[in-house]
Amino acid sequence: MKKTTLFIMLIILLTFMTHCSSAKMNNTEYQMYKKIETKLEKLKDIIPLNKKQIEKLKQIEFEYLKEVSKLKRNSLTDRIKKKVKRLEIYRDDKIKDILTKGQYLKYTGKATKYLLHSPTERKEFQ
Repeated sequence: MKKTTLFIMLIILLTFMTHCSSAKMNNTEYQMYKKIETKLEKLKDIIPLNKKQIEKLKQIEFEYLKEVSKLKRNSLTDRIKKKVKRLEIYRDDKIKDILTKGQYLKYTGKATKYLLHSPTERKEFQ
């Protein structure tokens, strides 16, 4: 009886330790996450974002950068470039769902096109 209990406790402990170690970010992922946070902090002055939008943007950008870094470990062949392009499109679609039209244009750096419109035309972007 004691051996079975000890064995079960050992399995639970190992499972918990494995889960905890896999949940941590490695140094590269941490640096990516910090870059995203820095980018979004700077953008907060330009684009009015709420906390929910910021958290979702962090998540989307982080997942995108993780996937791209996995691909770029290999060489930048045409096939990988196409996959990166698909990831960009997927990321942009998710971001469009979170932000308003005006916020999205500013976020992607397309603010010049946005600013060329008159104030009455800009309302359609928002």
